[in-house]
Amino acid sequence: MMKWKRQFALEWNHIFRNPWLMGLPALYGVLYAWFLSAVSPLNNFFNEAYSFHALVQTLTLGIVMLLGILAIRRDIRRPAYEWSTGLPLAYGMRITAKFAAAMAYLTLFSLLAAGLFVAFSYGRGIESAVNISHGVYFFVSYEISYVVTLALAMLLAVCLQNRVVYLIGFCAWMFGTFFMQLFIVERYNLYILRTFHLSELFVEGTRGYELWGYGTDIDEMIRSGLFVLAFAALLLTAAVTILNLLRPTKHGARLWFTAGLSVLLACAACAPYGLLWSDRYSSYNAKINDETILDIVSFWDEPTEMFEVANYDLVLEKAENGVLFGTARLEIPASALISQGKEEITLTLNRLFSVSEVKANGDPVSFTRQGDLLSLPRSDAPEQRESVSLEIRYSGKVAEDNGKGLYHALVQRDNVLLPRDFVWYPFPGMRHVYMKEDWSNTLQLGSMYKEMPFPAAEYRLTVKGFDSKLYTSLPELEMQGNNGKLLGADFKMQVFQGFGKDGISLFGGPFVEVSVPSLPSRIITTPSSRALAEHVLQEWSGYYRYFASWVADFEPKIQQVGYFVTKQMMNDRSENGMYLIFASHSGDNGYAGLLMTEMLLGTRKGSFQIENMRKDIRLPLRSLMWYVYYREAEGLSHKDIENGMADFRMLGALFHTDSNEDPDNLGGRMAEEAGKAIDAGKISQVKEILNYFYTQGMEIPLEEPDGPAQASPIPYEAWEREWERVMGHENGA
Repeated sequence: MMKWKRQFALEWNHIFRNPWLMGLPALYGVLYAWFLSAVSPLNNFFNEAYSFHALVQTLTLGIVMLLGILAIRRDIRRPAYEWSTGLPLAYGMRITAKFAAAMAYLTLFSLLAAGLFVAFSYGRGIESAVNISHGVYFFVSYEISYVVTLALAMLLAVCLQNRVVYLIGFCAWMFGTFFMQLFIVERYNLYILRTFHLSELFVEGTRGYELWGYGTDIDEMIRSGLFVLAFAALLLTAAVTILNLLRPTKHGARLWFTAGLSVLLACAACAPYGLLWSDRYSSYNAKINDETILDIVSFWDEPTEMFEVANYDLVLEKAENGVLFGTARLEIPASALISQGKEEITLTLNRLFSVSEVKANGDPVSFTRQGDLLSLPRSDAPEQRESVSLEIRYSGKVAEDNGKGLYHALVQRDNVLLPRDFVWYPFPGMRHVYMKEDWSNTLQLGSMYKEMPFPAAEYRLTVKGFDSKLYTSLPELEMQGNNGKLLGADFKMQVFQGFGKDGISLFGGPFVEVSVPSLPSRIITTPSSRALAEHVLQEWSGYYRYFASWVADFEPKIQQVGYFVTKQMMNDRSENGMYLIFASHSGDNGYAGLLMTEMLLGTRKGSFQIENMRKDIRLPLRSLMWYVYYREAEGLSHKDIENGMADFRMLGALFHTDSNEDPDNLGGRMAEEAGKAIDAGKISQVKEILNYFYTQGMEIPLEEPDGPAQASPIPYEAWEREWERVMGHENGA
């Protein structure tokens, strides 16, 4: 042991007494601190820090590669030092001492990466527990990357005595990072190979996000990390074995036994990682090869069958092993089944769940499953009852990989992502959950391309056994927790109840709740996005005060907002009074105006169905509400607004409209009339007209071709009549 310590001290001095090498961590720390200090308060701090590490840590691997090669070429593979082979010092001792000294130096980068992040995060008011968790993740990722890269560099230097090893080392660095990322992993969706990526941070996927990020890959990271460490040990053992073969040794048997043992250890460490991906690929390929899952062309032409449900009573419990056990009780009006005229009841439930029992009116019934469809016979004539009660018990473990390193749905530790379109509870009727993208040979949730309807029903949802507080679009009974505080493992049972017409999604993670007294809504987001949420709420509350001061019968259409910065592929939408924003990049994108529009005017997702503006002017009317705001509250003139001094996303139906959608420029004509009236001091009359149409409804929901109308169009003639009634013959002059 004394020999190893002296060798380690020698290697330590070679590194830590080199001013050039010691200047590199200092330079790294200065650059990192400057970058963190320049991050906007409105950006997600973790995402910004990760983007820095993804590039800079990959660049530091070049230092690791050079350091490993120099450590070997300095004496072991240098002809002038051949005499050192006669020293009574085993190659294993020399290699491990060099490796340990180099890792001690490289750990300076890891400590700076973690320490500076924690310090700057704390300065921004982010919770210490969150900071430390992220800091540990950065530290461990740096260390694992450095371990395998250093071992690879030392093996290359042992194998190649010529100076060409520097070129080969550079190629290995480039291939193991940028080339592998861009041309192998991403191009061919071979995310199983990311364990061979030299950088743990320069990997495409969800890990660079605070929400549903690296926390969802803990199992994979542990298995991958163990394999990488075992593989690094194999590389070092190979280097020692090659060197020992260059000189006579009496420990040949021990040498080959150690080499064989390292190979077996690496293979054993690879097995759990391979099994994890084997399960993912088998589940994914089963869906790709399933002919009942349609391609995009057939998917668009396939209708969604749905019947009425009066009440849902859902119970979802998470066991300690992560398996979900669900019980769904549906109260179905008999008239809904009679109108279908079918001999069986068809439900849709994601194929990931296995159904254990189905009861109809309290009696067990037989059932069949094909893919996502669940079919059961009607036990008796529905005419004899007012309603039919169904009870379905099902279970399954949710971690649905989409083949691109992302998830369709997941329940892992405190991370919960159960979107409504995943159909995690029984849907009444037949719908296609998945869709194939032919051009990329990948699988997507059908809702990414086609809006799906959901039944309007009374819901009661009980969740048990989850590790974090869950959020959904239904009101929670007996709300718990303090505003703005992290909500953790104290919430073992929650009950949500209310009316829903947009389906039910369920979310869990490291969330905080942010609200202000002047606004009847809150934003649910992650700790690093708290500052943005506070900024949006302040701006939003200003809009709210203005519109609430004159809009008659103003009933807010959203009561809470989910702002989720995540890589998971989902569309922004409104769901039962909750507006969901899924952003892949942080920062303010005019969210306050968007949310005020949703709160005041409701959805406009059916706007593309308006083909004739003369028959339906709801879009210009919605824009006129904002036109009045900019004229009165912001003090802008009509010319200022035309010149782009207002947010054109709110005014798109009035200015520079598409001639195909509004050939008569009715939107521009309405804006001009309102502008002249405001200039003449008749803003109260303009508000009266807008209030008249507001009470009729300016929401533009998506209308189903065969379904009942959800909202009535407002023709241009109605505008002319109301304008004539209020303004008389002055026409705004």
